Amino acid sequence: MLNRMRLYLTSKYGFDKTNVCFGRIQDLIIKTMEAVQKVMHTDRNHSFELYGFDVLLDSQFQPWLLEVNGSPSMTANTATDFELKVGLLDDALSIVDF
Repeated sequence: MLNRMRLYLTSKYGFDKTNVCFGRIQDLIIKTMEAVQKVMHTDRNHSFELYGFDVLLDSQFQPWLLEVNGSPSMTANTATDFELKVGLLDDALSIVDF
């Protein structure tokens, strides 16, 4: 789904503007995690947590954090949602080398 969004934005607004937008989203996520790192549980050596970030984009491609879900739903209601969540799980398991 993210790749589709990137392709759509690139086709409509161009490569450079889309890359700046995605860089801003990455910065937003990193800064959000840094802001709460002192209160996050870090005593689990053999586990990981999955967070769901809801981000809105304004007309200037500025990202705005709407919310962070500590336990995002993995239930799929549509075929597109299913594809997105299977891809997410595949990526997460690849990161932990499973």
